[in-house]
Amino acid sequence: MAYAHPSYQAGRREQEARRQAWERARRRRKRRQMRTVVAVLLLAAAVTAAGYFYFFRGLSGLFPQKPGLENVRTDFVCDLDAIAAGLAGREASFSPQQADLSALEEMKTQYPEYAEELDFFLEHIAYYDQEGVNTVLMAPEKLEFVLLEPVTGLQYTQGVDIAPWEGRVPFLIQYDRRWAFHPYGSGPMGYTACGPTSLSMAVIGLTGNTSATPNVVADYAAANGYYVPGSGTSWSLFTQGCQDFGLRGEVISVSKDAMDDCLDRGGVIIASMSAGDFTMNGHILVIVGKSLTGYRVYDPSSIARSSETWSFQRLSPQIAQLWAMYPAEG
Repeated sequence: MAYAHPSYQAGRREQEARRQAWERARRRRKRRQMRTVVAVLLLAAAVTAAGYFYFFRGLSGLFPQKPGLENVRTDFVCDLDAIAAGLAGREASFSPQQADLSALEEMKTQYPEYAEELDFFLEHIAYYDQEGVNTVLMAPEKLEFVLLEPVTGLQYTQGVDIAPWEGRVPFLIQYDRRWAFHPYGSGPMGYTACGPTSLSMAVIGLTGNTSATPNVVADYAAANGYYVPGSGTSWSLFTQGCQDFGLRGEVISVSKDAMDDCLDRGGVIIASMSAGDFTMNGHILVIVGKSLTGYRVYDPSSIARSSETWSFQRLSPQIAQLWAMYPAEG
């Protein structure tokens, strides 16, 4: 058996210890390198995601945007035979203008999806009125509501639920089947309640109070003198009445700086509109955001118009008054 000198054995042990130490150091360096690579990749991914988010967020106004329809119900049961039976025996006294009849005829080509309902409307138009005609001409998507209105009558709404909207303004429409025939002022909300519906959107979006549904706000406005017969919703609803819903409303100038300042501070804008793209006589809507090319408008009378981006140059000549809306506290 060979004999190993103690100094040789000690040298071997020292050499093995150095090798193991080097190996441990190599593994530590590799782990540090891997952690560095992972950190760099995660940072790059985060920067890229943020870049895409802000880039496309900034460019979102370049394209028509459809509002979220989670809180919209327009699935009316529109049986034309049943409506015809309901109209029979009623007074048929309305005489439309020829220009309106021609415009309704032209709409059948422009909106073929509504051709059958438009034919019915034209055939039975003597049972309707000018408000119905104007409504269809401005927003053909409301045609089923208009057809049903004479045979449905006013119906009080109870227990309407609005889905939480995570701090954002929900899109609501005044002709939602849940409250379209609820009375407000001179008729059903589908015709008359652009003001209460706009305030409802602002209240829910800014305070989170989902019980302030359009029919609730309409009942409040009617009971507290904010509906003016012959004129519609009083503008004071947006400076005084809104306080009972936890909002602070203040008149602002029709200027891009004033509008941008309100939106940048987290508020929304309620706008009274004169004749133009949104109405033939008067209308109220909500401006909820802005982008590179314009403003995001929630029109309570039209899903289609709420899906567009509106430039200041297009909006401003049609604006009669603006109110900046904020939470009462904060």
